[in-house]
Amino acid sequence: MATIGGMMGNEHPKRLHIWTPFTQISENMYLMVKHTNDVIKFAPLAICSFRLVLPRRQDELELYNLVYSSPDEIDNVGDKIKWYRLRKGFTQLEMAEKLNMDRLQYQNFEAGQKDYYNFKKLERVASILDVPFVQLLDEYHRFIYDGQGQAVLQLRKSLHLTQEEFGKQLGINRTTIKNWELEQDRMLKSSWEKVFKKNSLTPNPYHDFIEKGQGQQIKTLRKKLHFTQKQLASYVGVSRKAVIKWENEECTITKNNWQLLFCQSDQI
Repeated sequence: MATIGGMMGNEHPKRLHIWTPFTQISENMYLMVKHTNDVIKFAPLAICSFRLVLPRRQDELELYNLVYSSPDEIDNVGDKIKWYRLRKGFTQLEMAEKLNMDRLQYQNFEAGQKDYYNFKKLERVASILDVPFVQLLDEYHRFIYDGQGQAVLQLRKSLHLTQEEFGKQLGINRTTIKNWELEQDRMLKSSWEKVFKKNSLTPNPYHDFIEKGQGQQIKTLRKKLHFTQKQLASYVGVSRKAVIKWENEECTITKNNWQLLFCQSDQI
């Protein structure tokens, strides 16, 4: 056991009326002792050190906390970095020097004038600010970090869209969709917002038709056209028995026949 002030931890302390170190527990922790009215008291003493935050920075932090009381309220990477920087007491110049950037570069970096922040750079920032890396990520960057490929693939399949159909709705080619799913290309923030935030994609109409129940829809269309089952079968080029099975949902109408009936019915 460590010796403090000439005492060993297993010896009786001197009769002192002030707190005195009894033994050292760790680098920053001591066990203190005090003798009062024939009673020996013990108490822990933890020695902590804090970076001095200058009043100017403290004022800035307080003002910023009026806007965001917690980093969880912040929806962009730049402002998250600023929140943690102010809490740590660093100036932008100090951060720039630590990141080997000039002040203007860092100002632009923190101002959020970027759609995408390099993860390696963010890891260095997180290390400097002593926060978990993921705490600096906004929703878009977390989407990329967690794996965009699986998220895009799951969404596309839930909409029953091929890569070509998916891309057509976004105005991009099939190869781009394929590369997103394979994570060979990063999905741009504008595309992410359109797909995952604005919900601008529509399900494959054929699969949507099947899921809603083809039988009643075919029967309603046939009656609207004043067709018998035989007449409808003749128009499509199938047997009356096939139409009966469609309406009873005993078999699924093919996509070609569905297109003929529901995409070109105005020509009947």
